[in-house]
Amino acid sequence: MVKDWIRYESIELDKNGYYVTYQPIFTGEKLAVLIISLYEEMNTSEAISTLEYEFNYWITKYPTPLMVMLSSETKFKIDIEKIKGNSYILGYPGAEGKNIMKWEAVPDVSDHYRPSIFFQHVL
Repeated sequence: MVKDWIRYESIELDKNGYYVTYQPIFTGEKLAVLIISLYEEMNTSEAISTLEYEFNYWITKYPTPLMVMLSSETKFKIDIEKIKGNSYILGYPGAEGKNIMKWEAVPDVSDHYRPSIFFQHVL
């Protein structure tokens, strides 16, 4: 049982051209959330590489299901969905240190929908 005095804090870091905000899983939640907030110009390819790099870093540091999203505070448009088919990463730690990373949407979990094997680890 989790003690009521235990608190989880988000981690915020200023990187080169962007901020990282890591929000850990809280009791009852399914995913930790990582938000990459750009404050300097970056093209779409660089943004994708940054999201994938940060995904691998944080899921290795804290091996738990993770969603990575991009927020741009610049005037430049970054359209990751056009290239990857989705605007965010979902993933979880795999066996033997091989992390599973997918550019897939969160499925609509209804009575008539059975999530894929990938999402059974997360949902």
